[in-house]
Amino acid sequence: MRPTESTRQMDGPPARPDGCGVGQSFDGFDSTPASGAGALPSPPGGEAAPGLGTGWDPARVVPATVGFPAGETYPGFFFITGAHRSGTSWVTWLLNAHPQMVASMEAFFFGLDSNVSNWLGEKRFLEWATGTDPSLSWTKGMNPRDLARAARRALVESVLRMHWRPGIRLIGDKTPVQYLEKAALLHELFPEARLINCVRDGRDTAVSLAFHQLGHEYAAGFGSREEFDRRYRYWILGQGEPVGLFAEETLRAYASEWEWCTTKRNEAAAIFGAGFVDVRYEQLLADPVGVVRPLLEWLGVTSDEATARRCVETAAFEKITGRKRGQGTPRDFVRRGVQGDWVNYFTDKDKQQFKSAPAGKLLIGMGYARDEDW
Repeated sequence: MRPTESTRQMDGPPARPDGCGVGQSFDGFDSTPASGAGALPSPPGGEAAPGLGTGWDPARVVPATVGFPAGETYPGFFFITGAHRSGTSWVTWLLNAHPQMVASMEAFFFGLDSNVSNWLGEKRFLEWATGTDPSLSWTKGMNPRDLARAARRALVESVLRMHWRPGIRLIGDKTPVQYLEKAALLHELFPEARLINCVRDGRDTAVSLAFHQLGHEYAAGFGSREEFDRRYRYWILGQGEPVGLFAEETLRAYASEWEWCTTKRNEAAAIFGAGFVDVRYEQLLADPVGVVRPLLEWLGVTSDEATARRCVETAAFEKITGRKRGQGTPRDFVRRGVQGDWVNYFTDKDKQQFKSAPAGKLLIGMGYARDEDW
């Protein structure tokens, strides 16, 4: 089930700096597209994915470099995605801390009503590309669809390049969900790009998303104003009668989005091949340098231990929030930053609802639960 209005969230703070290719992931689970329900089993080991230096030449797919400073390496591109509240902001901050990388937060190039396709005005563009005026003779023999694709890429690339500064080798954007939904289009426009998918326990993403929507007073995520108001008073203001964190409709939507994103993840992995990687939030918590260093190597930027450690320290929870990990208020964008917080909020009814959904079996397939006895 694709994401619904209930799971769409308001943008996070853009000014602040949220935690692996085919056949290998940086946390040790096989990320080869799986059959069936999209399960991601968890065997250890495997070779590290090759760096971008092997056969990766942006100039071959980005010939238009007019105006780019002489002596600078033309930048490559990467994109970060995943289900909502799966650690995408953390990974963005980690990579933004690298001196050779920069990433924007939630550009929403695809998926919204205002996206790159209607920036272009494709119908009029194709009228131009197929025109018979002699002055357009240079387009003869060119596929109009290829021209439209080149124009769409140029629009996105021009916006991304506005973040460039001397020394930057990779420019990226983090947008949850949409780069999974539009993976085929993203690959069509940026076949050489790298796609990073963030993975987290679906129960923890549900808790985090519920507090995020309550804290931002996003009532549409709770089905009715009455259901939202009861939870807002209790969980945000500390007033009123005790009530569960989730309305039934809300948890159903959260579980469905998480399961949908995992299915789409398998499709995206098949499309991007060696240009795709998963990063698990839980492994990033347990061994941040051990995850970040091979990720940097895979991206083709400086990846020595000192550089990886600086990225981790710059994007540490304590430095970003001014709090110790596990401390926070319901309104904080970065709330607690821990694993397994769901045990503090799931009622028996919530557990049964999640287990009975497709997401319940997926928890077992991904190694987040041994069986249904949780």
